[in-house]
Amino acid sequence: MTITELEETFIQMGLHAEINYLDEVVCVYEDDAARVDDWFIAIPFDALLFFHVDTTVEAAVVLDGEALAKVEAVIALFLATPEEERGIYEATHAENKYTIPMPGLQTSHGGQQFLSEKDGNYFSCKRTEDLHQVFTEDELYTEVPVVYREFAKPVEAEMRETDTDTEAFVVSADDYLSLAMAACSRALEELTGTVNE
Repeated sequence: MTITELEETFIQMGLHAEINYLDEVVCVYEDDAARVDDWFIAIPFDALLFFHVDTTVEAAVVLDGEALAKVEAVIALFLATPEEERGIYEATHAENKYTIPMPGLQTSHGGQQFLSEKDGNYFSCKRTEDLHQVFTEDELYTEVPVVYREFAKPVEAEMRETDTDTEAFVVSADDYLSLAMAACSRALEELTGTVNE
């Protein structure tokens, strides 16, 4: 069972399900009106055991015994599927994705602000699913204003940096340095191309 089939199965059962590629989970909600944080079951793409599946007490409230048993059967089928057959690689690695943390800009609560886009306008905002804040590599080099590109971080590296593991942070710093050097090279090529024309 692929992550897409998992999502579709929950929808056919009358629940609202959504694939969250950023957090690499399939979230299940009671209805379409639910917000991103209102899931009652979250199944990581790479979960191997029921222990890895996050549930809230809402699952027992929303689902009666029979419905809960059906949901558990679907999850068991997904967990029994080898990772390479879940469609994870294609979904998460089809194209590199980047966020752009804005240096020196924090919320009033000390949270990082990120470059955000809505209706062609760019601005800084806290992390939210409601705005375009995760950019593909193509978007990074064709749509994002040049001045912000140097701050881009691969989504994977950004998530590793939130880990307390020092070695993971060093790898993330290397990833960031490589991206920054590539961005400088491309910006220089663009500038040179503009000057020569």
